[in-house]
Amino acid sequence: MIVVASLSVKNVSDTLLEALRERARRNHRSLQGELLAILEDAVTNGVYTTRVTYDTSRQIGEERAVDNASTSAEGMTPDELHRRVAARGLSTPSESSWMVREDRDSR
Repeated sequence: MIVVASLSVKNVSDTLLEALRERARRNHRSLQGELLAILEDAVTNGVYTTRVTYDTSRQIGEERAVDNASTSAEGMTPDELHRRVAARGLSTPSESSWMVREDRDSR
């Protein structure tokens, strides 16, 4: 017989709640689904303190904000943007690229 329990978390700061909501959005989960995933991960992969997790989450957010500010594509030419993407090792799926090239080269 499987017993299912309900948990309640009280006194959650607005900052932490917003960070949890953002994490849930990024992972395409509801807030409850994200909380269950966090609990399951903590239990199966080792327990991390909330403070460490929260600090790490905040640090990652700050790094992304700095990264986004310094890598804005606004005002770049397509060639500059392509070079920046290539320098980061990023790519896009190329399923249709061969068709476009073949069509272009046939003219």
